Amino acid sequence: HYMSAGETFLSGRLHNFRTPLYPLIYHFAKVVAGGAAGHIVVILQILLFMLSIFAFYRSCCFLVQSRKIVFIASLLYAIHPGIILWNQFIITESFAISGAVILFYFVVEFYKKQRVWSAVAIPVTILALIALRPSSIYFTPALALFTLYMLVKRRKYAWTLFSGLIISAIAVAGYCFKFY
Repeated sequence: HYMSAGETFLSGRLHNFRTPLYPLIYHFAKVVAGGAAGHIVVILQILLFMLSIFAFYRSCCFLVQSRKIVFIASLLYAIHPGIILWNQFIITESFAISGAVILFYFVVEFYKKQRVWSAVAIPVTILALIALRPSSIYFTPALALFTLYMLVKRRKYAWTLFSGLIISAIAVAGYCFKFY
């Protein structure tokens, strides 16, 4: 399905069983590497997972005072057999878990230091996660509450974050309408 779905999306049509992100990643890997596309996707999953280990560690450092607990929690995340195993297969779970950890990191970073890059990264990441797995839409109510909190506190770039979430919601609604 992933191979044919990528071609379907690039032709401007929707696939009945797949959301666009993973099939498009697989399709571009196939264009670049041909028959080794699966290996390229696995390598991308592993690289994103390694980046998520850093994001997990940095988020823990903000939330937990004890360096020992941060180290142990990060180590457990990094060596979790389920996640490591999912990285080896052509399934969306690897990107979904790593992406969720990275999304949380962006939220923590925006809370700590309001910067425009994190205000933009949050809605871009949530949109990518929804395009990867529709169940990621459940992150949006929490992000909406977080955004409202940041607006009430008059935090810098809160309107940028709010605008990005609105644009993401419109994009998802447009996709759903097109699919309907």
